[in-house]
Amino acid sequence: MGIDLGTQGVRAVVASDRGEILGSGAAPLTGGRDGVRHEQLPADWWTAVCAATRQALRSGSGPPRALAVCATSGTVLLADRTGRPLITGLMYDDGRAAAEAVRARTPPAGPQRSLEPVARRHPGPTRPHPAVQRTRLRHGGPRRVRGTGHRHPV
Repeated sequence: MGIDLGTQGVRAVVASDRGEILGSGAAPLTGGRDGVRHEQLPADWWTAVCAATRQALRSGSGPPRALAVCATSGTVLLADRTGRPLITGLMYDDGRAAAEAVRARTPPAGPQRSLEPVARRHPGPTRPHPAVQRTRLRHGGPRRVRGTGHRHPV
């Protein structure tokens, strides 16, 4: 079985050892956009994965013997030690860390560690690299996350 969790939806496919497609399924995803902000709810990811895999398994081929999973690159999600999401998923093109991306490209004054080598590989400040997003989360102010009663640094 292969599962592809993309920005706009989840796709699943079951194939035989010879590569013959035995079943497939898909489920849409939506996200919240507001200016440079782009987020998705982790619970929606799981719901869509379950729906797409159920569709793919309806072929009656039996349980998969192997699993391959891929997901949207650069999406950042903070979770607790049990894997429970603490914030909404910050999508790859969430631009709120633009200022941090600029600072990451600026050489530090002193022995501080710079994110510049990571930031240099990224195309520009409107889509910060995930390492820059993590820096923003670590140093940002607290805000309430939709759907939880918790305060988290975002």
